[in-house]
Amino acid sequence: MEENLDNYHEVKRLFCKMLGVPNCGNLEDEDIKIPIYVRKISEKQTAQVESSEVVLEDKKLRSSYYKMKEMSWRDVQLYSEDCFEVAVRGRWSRRDSIQLSDPVNGIDYSYGDASLCYILMLCERMCTDETQKNEALRAVRFNGRIPMHEESTFEDYLSRVFRINTISIKSNKKMDLNAYEKYCDAFEYLYMYKTRHSIMKIMDISDLYERNGGGRSRVSTLDEPPKRTVNQETLEYYAMAVDSEDPFTAYISFYHVLEFYYDEVYKKKLVDEMKNRLTDPSFSYKNDKKIYDLAKWVGKKMKNDDEIGRGNELDSLKYVLEEYAPIEKIVSGLDEWNKTLKDYYQNNNVSFSGSKKDKIMWDDNAGVYTNLANRIYNTRNSLVHSKSGQSDKQYKPQKHKSILAKELPLIQVISEMILFENGDVL
Repeated sequence: MEENLDNYHEVKRLFCKMLGVPNCGNLEDEDIKIPIYVRKISEKQTAQVESSEVVLEDKKLRSSYYKMKEMSWRDVQLYSEDCFEVAVRGRWSRRDSIQLSDPVNGIDYSYGDASLCYILMLCERMCTDETQKNEALRAVRFNGRIPMHEESTFEDYLSRVFRINTISIKSNKKMDLNAYEKYCDAFEYLYMYKTRHSIMKIMDISDLYERNGGGRSRVSTLDEPPKRTVNQETLEYYAMAVDSEDPFTAYISFYHVLEFYYDEVYKKKLVDEMKNRLTDPSFSYKNDKKIYDLAKWVGKKMKNDDEIGRGNELDSLKYVLEEYAPIEKIVSGLDEWNKTLKDYYQNNNVSFSGSKKDKIMWDDNAGVYTNLANRIYNTRNSLVHSKSGQSDKQYKPQKHKSILAKELPLIQVISEMILFENGDVL
């Protein structure tokens, strides 16, 4: 019990920090006075925002915490024999709150505000991971200024500040996690089918406060005019990638930037290699063996080409990387983003691609572009192919989303280098 009490105090401090409560370290057994802004509509129908506070009793918070400790969790699913709750991502507003009852199966569904128990579970999880804790504090800092409408509940306010909405399921009979997941999946599909709006369970705590856009902003504001042109077609792909909150869409869009130059670079590479062979001092058009060797080389290169001269995609990707993406510049770009990324790509395969040859050996001058092309191409293939007999090479959105997100900095840095190299000076 003593250990639980220490954990409770640590969770309470983080909970208070995320809500902007001052002097969080001195509130171990005290009620919490949460500063809020209340949005009121005056008689003249004008909106006014006033400072106020909400008092959350320590007794209530402590009771919710110990209730949560009696439950189990897996990923970000909180559950017991008679209830289940999981965070979801989707376009949501208070009017989207749903309460449904299934008397046949003894099931009650709700979609909306996260429970206090659920928020405390997340806080306890984040207390064990400094990176996740800092990301969460960074993400909710602005949300803490969200005005609380007069008609809002405290749970609604917590959900908006913590940026969490959940699907909750209660059962009048004992159920295990697999059964709850089945009912939750059915609810998700019904919601999407009826509303035409997407909704999806979050399966990793790191996905809760993932940062959009693409790493740190390079500048706080634009302070100089553009200096180079950019290809309009590839710009559209780049814009779609940067705008997307879904790593699948972002990755495929960045890949399209690379793919746009496959034919051009492949043909250039083929022509350059042909010129080198034809002008090599050892080559002679009078030597039948040399001519035959050249013909075999051309045949091998062209056998995978289609009628319009499109080459093998993996070879083309490698040629594009060699043409536009010097390794030292890739590493520099990754370091600007996060200095741990270079080591991450060197020490980790992409688990869902099914390949064991995706680690990038940055110092291997002979093989680095092969590693790089394999990693990008195998990841892309896992996203666009979903053959039932190759489950080890399939991207599964809920399971692999956070893993794919870690691949975005690499392909974004390369995309930006290609966009730059193909621009003209203004």
